Amino acid sequence: MQAAVAPATAGPASAAARRVIHTVMWRARPDASPAQLTACVVAAKTLERIDGVLAANLNQSFTSDRSRGYTHLLVVEMRDRETLQRYAPHPLHVAARDDYFRIAFQT
Repeated sequence: MQAAVAPATAGPASAAARRVIHTVMWRARPDASPAQLTACVVAAKTLERIDGVLAANLNQSFTSDRSRGYTHLLVVEMRDRETLQRYAPHPLHVAARDDYFRIAFQT
């Protein structure tokens, strides 16, 4: 698993400049079923219920020649760094991570 956090935009201290993009790349487990992977997509969308999370999407890679073996990418757009600090221990994130992502993806 690889994770990265980068500011959404550079420039003045506008709302857009304070946004954070949290990304995680995973490799699906060989035994992960299509139903498990679909459940992960749904679980990712529940992250949008966390205050300050503006968007959350889990997508499958379609460029196997450039993906370096990673099969899925989670992108979570957050209002600011404070949201990121609340995100990790938030019950919705913990549930998505433990009940879905850790089951379907290699870490």
